[in-house]
Amino acid sequence: MKAVTIVLASCLLLSACSRSQEIAEREPTRPDFSRVTKLLDSERQINAVIVSQRDSIVYEYYLSDSDRNRIYNYYSVAKSVTSIIAGIAIDTGYIRDEDVPISDYFPALEGTRDPKGNIRLRHLLSMTSGLSWPESTDWNHFFRPMVESGNWIDFILSRDLIEVPGTAFNYNSGNHHLVSKIVQETTRQNMLDFGKARLFDKLGITSVSWYEDPQGICFGGAWIRMRAKDALKIGQLILDEGNYGNESLVSTEWVNKMTTPQSEGYRWDEYVGGEYGYGWWINTYRGQKTVYAWGANEQYIFITPSLSLVAVFNSEFRNQKATRPPYIYSEIILGELLERD
Repeated sequence: MKAVTIVLASCLLLSACSRSQEIAEREPTRPDFSRVTKLLDSERQINAVIVSQRDSIVYEYYLSDSDRNRIYNYYSVAKSVTSIIAGIAIDTGYIRDEDVPISDYFPALEGTRDPKGNIRLRHLLSMTSGLSWPESTDWNHFFRPMVESGNWIDFILSRDLIEVPGTAFNYNSGNHHLVSKIVQETTRQNMLDFGKARLFDKLGITSVSWYEDPQGICFGGAWIRMRAKDALKIGQLILDEGNYGNESLVSTEWVNKMTTPQSEGYRWDEYVGGEYGYGWWINTYRGQKTVYAWGANEQYIFITPSLSLVAVFNSEFRNQKATRPPYIYSEIILGELLERD
């Protein structure tokens, strides 16, 4: 009897060990991003980082407790959101397609010989409108002359055409503001209200707000605000090719156009910049295609489809010698995940 008891106990122990091994194999350990934490704690320039893989958050960092629910200004990330909303307007028939000439929506250009009437929606979305716009040079990475004008749309349309539309990339926040005006004209709602009905509410994004110009047009080029976890939902939507649950919020075809190079873009270095789609930057980090939204003061939404990965960074970035998020994302976060694979 004693021998039987020993044998039975041994079998139970082996079975338990086997089940434990199976669970360990099914549930891999979380990635070790302690290097990220150590770097962020030492430099104190980045307020929030959230990393999600396979639609599950695997890492969160907040510089202070208040940063967890803080509503951030995402600056030019607005361009990426504007491009999504423009796609929804096309999907739902409010806008014909991205080849529509802007003269259809701006009376000042309609029926004239002004070559600016030949600018297409896709030229605005891909930063190839050809309009004179020294935002990255003479204007010192801002658009003060537009802001100080009484009418932002009129100011943008008054700029000279110096390149054939579709032929040259030039970073121009005015382009996406014209897109916002087109969405407002066609839907009879500003982009925030149309976006709430068709995008934000469906994703459960409740923190969003958007700056308006003097005429009440949401600034398509910048100054959208939301929480970090809400920005993560935008990234997850792109990763999931426009689908949320069982519903398509924006067509997969449009997501593919946004995240496929439409112009040569610009590279500041191997990490910052890249090719440009419709409102989204495209680069290759550690051999992995990565698309991202990028705003001033180091706001980012990164998506690397091959790893089912989304990451959000928020920062006030006052020390320009500190480590920038594209390096952290490429060399530490992707590095850790690729080594594990």
